[in-house]
Amino acid sequence: MSVQKLNSHSEFQQLIASDKVTVIDFWATWCGPCKMISPIFERIASTVGDKVQFAKVDVDEQEQISQECGIKAMPTFIFFKNGEKVESVVGADPSKLQVSAARGRMAESRMSSRGRQSRIGGVTLQQRSVRFIRIESCISRPERKGAHCPTHTFCLCLLRRAVVRHAALLLLMLRRLPLRLRVQALADTLPISSSQAAISKYSS
Repeated sequence: MSVQKLNSHSEFQQLIASDKVTVIDFWATWCGPCKMISPIFERIASTVGDKVQFAKVDVDEQEQISQECGIKAMPTFIFFKNGEKVESVVGADPSKLQVSAARGRMAESRMSSRGRQSRIGGVTLQQRSVRFIRIESCISRPERKGAHCPTHTFCLCLLRRAVVRHAALLLLMLRRLPLRLRVQALADTLPISSSQAAISKYSS
């Protein structure tokens, strides 16, 4: 992927707002180390591919961007994602720059892979994240553990799926559910042989 030169603050804002990892090289024409590492930065951009965006900012031409990013030394490489600074490399250190760029590419690859599986049972990962926040809110308020809690339906759905990654959270939710819903969730989630033992454990 080619390196984009940012010529305005609006271009900068638009670029870093992307959900892709964006690496910006803050440099100056009079900076020797900047000139030394520039070909390496270009080569990294060409090898990483389109998973990560690369750009350059001349600190003398774009003072507003430089001040906003708190640039105090050149070269400085800042990594952005969704408008937020996530990492930085100060100085002409090719190894650190390559490692950080590779880490950004791996993160984007994982997100892309998850995106292909983002709909499970008609529920997107984003919707699940919002619902997990609601569940944690319900758990943190014992007075809302009654049968009319609006998150109990989703708790049951999640328990039925037996999501291994959230086993600790599931056990905590199970303890917060009313007895009737505990028995229903366990009966629907576990095999008959193990559900009887589990029901007696969690119904007490």
